[in-house]
Amino acid sequence: MLLRDHLLAQLATLPGERRFHLHVLFTTPRKHSRLFPYVKSRPKILVQEILILLSEQEHKNDEYGPNVFVSVIEAMHYTIPSTSSSILYVSKVDSTGQGIAPSPTSKLVRSFLAFYANPKTRPTDNLWIHVFARAQGQYLFPNSSDFPGKRVLSDTKLCSWWKRVLTGVSNDSSADPSSIEAYYVLPGMGELEALQSLGEAVEASGGSTEHPPARLKWHYGHPYTPKTTAKMPLGLDVSDTARLVGELIPSFPDDPKARFMDELSVTKERDTLPISPMPPAKRAKTSSSTNSVLGKEDDKKEEGEAKSIAITADEFWERMSFRQECVSGAATGFFVVVFRRGEGDEAIKDGEDEKGEVSEQTMTRIVSSLTTGHEFSTAERAVRATEILSGAIRGLCEGLPDRSRRSGETQPENPERDRAEEGLLPDDPDPLSLHIYTRFIYASISVDNPNSSVRPATPPPPPVTMLTVRRKRKKQ
Repeated sequence: MLLRDHLLAQLATLPGERRFHLHVLFTTPRKHSRLFPYVKSRPKILVQEILILLSEQEHKNDEYGPNVFVSVIEAMHYTIPSTSSSILYVSKVDSTGQGIAPSPTSKLVRSFLAFYANPKTRPTDNLWIHVFARAQGQYLFPNSSDFPGKRVLSDTKLCSWWKRVLTGVSNDSSADPSSIEAYYVLPGMGELEALQSLGEAVEASGGSTEHPPARLKWHYGHPYTPKTTAKMPLGLDVSDTARLVGELIPSFPDDPKARFMDELSVTKERDTLPISPMPPAKRAKTSSSTNSVLGKEDDKKEEGEAKSIAITADEFWERMSFRQECVSGAATGFFVVVFRRGEGDEAIKDGEDEKGEVSEQTMTRIVSSLTTGHEFSTAERAVRATEILSGAIRGLCEGLPDRSRRSGETQPENPERDRAEEGLLPDDPDPLSLHIYTRFIYASISVDNPNSSVRPATPPPPPVTMLTVRRKRKKQ
């Protein structure tokens, strides 16, 4: 089953009368060497970028209104074939606040994660879901925080929201509860303080204080221990005595953990540099000897990087609570949920070879156009941005040659569209055909369900007659 079809099926259960338009984009898998940059022998790792764009039209007065983006998800999927393990890192989730209630963002995120966590659709035996929660006005929709209808969550409310969503994912995944482990840390807070903060955040938001049925137990702390990685391997050769942070914690783009590890590495290297006069000049090496020396230096550098972060994971997280991202006055949260193959789960089957994958350059252009070429501060601007970007994505696929055709076959002549307004170049290096666009990338669905959020009117309470006390008149 395609991820796009799964998401549409889940969105079809939302109340209200509206039409959803969904774009699901994957990049072609490519080798990646920076997930564990401080490990000497790095395993083979493949990475895919994922972008999910959801727009909707409200049905009113027997017709559909304008189409406008309401939600977006940006994620990275890392696959380690040697151990059939993968990491799904959710880098950004954003909404415009311009959809009809209830907002489909929670449903979209929860369904997306549940698709990867479900043993029947999970791409590998073991899956790690990583989330870093940090409250901001907008992430991918520029100026959307200026729209009056957007509800921006505070720091603790956002952490509470993610915890509820991930708890719901464990319920939706149909995985064995004994094969799921969940961890979270709010740096700078103890466990009791974190529980109180998340509980107060739920009550202050006006929602229910009850979380979804607890099929999993949340552990307050980090999962980066040899005991955990032994049960859910990531492809690393981690022994019981290996507890260094560089061998356990992965590095993601725009990740405070990765920035802290880089700073620790630089600090360690500076501390170990010898203070000595410049060495005497040496005669020039031949090209072959130079390459040999450079190769040895690279090996030493890689070995030095592997040993540069000589602290344990516990010490790393203790220091992490003093980082600027965690002590700036706003609470941040790190969430990790691990799904491993249960005893009753079937073997992972290979998915479809063709997913409508686009090139890395195409994905970069689309994200750049979204974040720099448009804004969502008003309804009119959001509608215009949705129209332009949706047309640009389709334009990358329409009238372009199909990969399945032979290289020598003559293609029909189609004039190139002017995509200057969309911020996209006409000569895409990895073109797709239109049938791939309609089969794998784009789809829409109309929803007409009773709106359960509208409560029936209740009769007013009967009037209460208040008796007044008669005062005794004073004698004159």
